Amino acid sequence: MPTYRRHRRIERRRGEGTREQCFKVLFDGVDWFDALRAEGFVYSSFGAEPSDEDMEVRRDYWEQHRDEVLAEWVAQHPGTRPWSWWHFAMSEPRRVIAGHEAPQNGFAPWRFMPGKSLEQIEAEWPAMFARLWDEHLKGNSQREYWYGCPSPVQSFATYESEFDYLDRLNLLLPGEREAYEAKQAKRAAAQERQRIAAEESAERIRRYLEGKDDE
Repeated sequence: MPTYRRHRRIERRRGEGTREQCFKVLFDGVDWFDALRAEGFVYSSFGAEPSDEDMEVRRDYWEQHRDEVLAEWVAQHPGTRPWSWWHFAMSEPRRVIAGHEAPQNGFAPWRFMPGKSLEQIEAEWPAMFARLWDEHLKGNSQREYWYGCPSPVQSFATYESEFDYLDRLNLLLPGEREAYEAKQAKRAAAQERQRIAAEESAERIRRYLEGKDDE
């Protein structure tokens, strides 16, 4: 059963959102408040894809405020970058560190080979892709990226982390490495506490059940 979005047609000037709203768009790429829409009539809905004109408005705002956007983002998320950085400032894609990606954008193998095992897909995908290329893709090979990875993320590929990407290209800001390592250590400590608590809980349950058996 198809679902339909309800759109509203509004007249919008270039970038009339508040600073907070505009920064939110550059953080995650979704314009919930029509903060960075192009001038003229636009169709607006939650999660709607931006037009080419909207993207130019976002690019202009990014160029004007990139240092502030990065500083605010990195303070909360060290070792990563916001949507706008990946879209407007990425110098190269993230590297594949395991597996392999399909050589074309937008075609995930399991969409065309339902019901097959991973081993069957890996064995049969090259021939399937060759047929798709001849029938549908030739002459339309531009690849799009999402946070440095092909969009949608292709099959059988594991990509380097955002931190490893930034570290490899010497793009970490001053103090960012230390902030990232401190955050990772804090996360690891929290996970260790959760592990210990889970083991202790399991041990109490085991002892309780053993006691019930002895009754």
